[in-house]
Amino acid sequence: QVQEFTNFTTPTLVALGQVKAAAMEMLGQAHRVSALGPFGESVPPDAGTAAQERAEAQERFEKARGRCEEWLKVYAGAANDPAHRTVAKMLSEATTTIAERGRELMALGRQGAEEGAVVAKRRELSVAERRLIKLIDTPMLFELVELKRRTAAVSRSVTQAVTLSMVAVAILGLLAVGLGAFIAGTIARPIIKPGIILLGVHYV
Repeated sequence: QVQEFTNFTTPTLVALGQVKAAAMEMLGQAHRVSALGPFGESVPPDAGTAAQERAEAQERFEKARGRCEEWLKVYAGAANDPAHRTVAKMLSEATTTIAERGRELMALGRQGAEEGAVVAKRRELSVAERRLIKLIDTPMLFELVELKRRTAAVSRSVTQAVTLSMVAVAILGLLAVGLGAFIAGTIARPIIKPGIILLGVHYV
């Protein structure tokens, strides 16, 4: 039981959590780049500063994309049944969509596209985000329930093992005492019997 949820359930939960965190980082940086454009809410007064911030955000976006791909490989490697392999494939497609829409949104921000085009692309990115979150949260909830179930099963097994060990020790102790008394009586009887007869005591 311990080996099963250590080798599969826990790595799966960690991988899903890291994929979600990396995807959220991608989304945040994509929106940040688009906000630095002419239609953003936080347009810096210095164009050089805006370009630097945009470059930093794009770099963080690509790093987050790399982490996302790495953790997707971890999840796919831990998948031990067709259902999880299907989820891994769907997650890969969903994160690819987010990466593509995020890059398109950042490109619109850099190009100073019309506000309508930026808003439409943000809407597409939001749809992709909701789909990804649903894809991640469903197996995470399942794995959490499974982890609790397995933990409870392990706890019951440990309790039963401890109880059985205590009973076994008590039984062995009683057997040891009884066997010791029997052996002591067997050894002592030939020695004690002549002494009792000498004293005139009838020994039965």
